Amino acid sequence: MLIWQKALILAAASLAVAACEKEPEAKPEVVRAIKHLTVQKDLTLQQRRISGVIKAAESSGLSFEIGGTVQTVNFDLGDQVSAGDLLVELDVQPFQLRVKAARGELSQAEAVLRERTSYFEAQKKLYRDGWIAKTRFDRVVSTYESAQSVVETARANLDIVSRDLRKARIVAPFGGRVATKSVDPFVEVTPGQVLLTLETEGALEADIPMPETLIDIVNLADEVQVEVPAAALTLAALVTEIGSRAQAANSFPVTLALVQEDPALRPGMTADAIFTFDRHSGEPAFLVPLSALLSEAGDRVSIFVYDTESSTVQKAPVDIRDMVENLIEITEGLEDGDIIATAGVEYLEDGQKVTLLDAPLGAK
Repeated sequence: MLIWQKALILAAASLAVAACEKEPEAKPEVVRAIKHLTVQKDLTLQQRRISGVIKAAESSGLSFEIGGTVQTVNFDLGDQVSAGDLLVELDVQPFQLRVKAARGELSQAEAVLRERTSYFEAQKKLYRDGWIAKTRFDRVVSTYESAQSVVETARANLDIVSRDLRKARIVAPFGGRVATKSVDPFVEVTPGQVLLTLETEGALEADIPMPETLIDIVNLADEVQVEVPAAALTLAALVTEIGSRAQAANSFPVTLALVQEDPALRPGMTADAIFTFDRHSGEPAFLVPLSALLSEAGDRVSIFVYDTESSTVQKAPVDIRDMVENLIEITEGLEDGDIIATAGVEYLEDGQKVTLLDAPLGAK
C-alpha cells in the first residue's frame, strides 16, 4: 500500500472516531443564594446604660442645730413615724437655766433703762430751759442710749437661748420610715451631726451619676427605662433634676422619678438607667451590618443591591457616617425598601444572578 493511501485511511478513521464521539453537555449556571436585608432609613438611636441607686423621693437626714446630751430616743431603726412625732430630745435642764439667766439679765437691764429714762427726761427739760450746758446733756444722752443698747442685747440673748430650748427636740418633719439610726440615750452630740434618716414610703427615685461626656443629651422630662436587677423589674421613669455641678469622677447628678411603684422595690437597690438618644441631631440614616460592605480601592465602599426584575445584584457605592453597636450608618447610596446582600459579598460580582434565602436578615 502506498504511503499516501495509508495516510488517507488513517485520516478517514480519525474522522469516523471523531464523528462517533458525543459533544460535551453545557454545565448549568450556578445561581448563588444570598442572605439579605430590606433597608429603611431611620433615626440612628443609641443606648447607654448607667448604674445608680434607688432612693426615697423625699429623704431627710435629721440633726440638732445645737449640741448637748441626748435624753430620750423614741424610735428604732425601720420604725414608721408620723409627722410631728417626737423622735429625739436633749437634756433640757442646761437650756432652761440659760433662759432663766437671760430673763434675769433682761429684767436688770430694763430697770436700769427706766432709771436712765427718767433722768434723761428731767435733764432734757433743764437743757431746753438753758439751765445746763450742752456738753453735760450730751453725756446724759449717751448714758441713756447705752442703757437702751443693753436692753436690746439682753432681749436678743433671751431670744437665742429660748430658741435653743425649743431646738432641743427633733420631731418628724413628715411621715415615713426610719432608714438609718446613729444615736442612743446619754450620748453627747454636736450641732449638725446626722442622727437619723427619715424616708417617705411609696414614691421612689433613682440617683444616676451621668458622665460629663453625656450630660448634654439629658433633658428634663425625658423618658428613661430603669432596670432593677435585684427585684427583676423594668420600670419607666422621668428625668426630674439635672445637677449643674460635677461631683465625683466628673459626673453630674441626675434624678429620675419612677413612674411605677412595686412592693419589691427598696431604697438602696442598684438601678440601671437606660438612656436612648439620637447621635446625629435627628438626621436619619440606614443601619446595615458590617458584613454587607465591600471595600474597594481608594477607600471606596459599595453594597450589592438586589434587582427584583432581573434577579441580579448591582454594585452601589455608598457613604458611611459612623458605627453604632456593630451596625454601619449609611447616609447616601441606598433608598428605602432596597434589598441588600448581607454576607459573602466578596464572592459576588456586579450583575450576577442570585436568589434570596427564605429567611431574611433583619436589623435590630
